Amino acid sequence: MTRVSLASMARHASQLPKLIIAHDESLSRDELLSYFDDWPGLIECYSQIETQSLMNEVGKPFLADFCNKHIFGFKLAACLRASLESRTLYSDADVLWLGDSCGLMSA
Repeated sequence: MTRVSLASMARHASQLPKLIIAHDESLSRDELLSYFDDWPGLIECYSQIETQSLMNEVGKPFLADFCNKHIFGFKLAACLRASLESRTLYSDADVLWLGDSCGLMSA
């Protein structure tokens, strides 16, 4: 489903976003990059351990603990980590894009 979702986004987006993959390390970073090697835009991978460490570094120890203990904590911490650098739009892998995702970010 992930490939279908990304293909629909690439087809409809006026500008490709950087794809950020938050992974639980059941696959290595190289395996993930290999799986997504057909994505025409930039890709960045966030591991759970790296994200937890960063939350501690920026003074968010409760979020770091939540990131470590629960998948929803990891998803939240990954979104906040991404938003430190730029605007972030979270999407699970089962979304079909029927319009320009960039329009959601221009509000």
